[in-house]
Amino acid sequence: MPKVISSVKALILHKGKYLFLKEEFHKNDIWDLPGGKIEYGETPYNALHREVKEELNIEIEIEKSIGVWWFFSKNNKHEVICHTFLCKPKKGFTIDLTHNPAAENIFLIFG
Repeated sequence: MPKVISSVKALILHKGKYLFLKEEFHKNDIWDLPGGKIEYGETPYNALHREVKEELNIEIEIEKSIGVWWFFSKNNKHEVICHTFLCKPKKGFTIDLTHNPAAENIFLIFG
């Protein structure tokens, strides 16, 4: 039986535009939202704050839940349940990827 993983994603709205991450993966571009796995004992809210801080080094305000969706991983080894939230950055934010080792392959797009 596949393992079930709970995760969170942040759709960040800033000045009327949405933030997406563009990551190069095996010579292909993948567009995604900031987020990741919910750790044992974490609430979805706590996990979202932690993941966005780790990936973008900013603090966010969570506006509302905009959906829950699920899918199977590419290799069908596990299911993923993803909670997605509309967020906005706290005032005075600056996105800084210099602390993130994966940042060399991440580009920020407000589209």
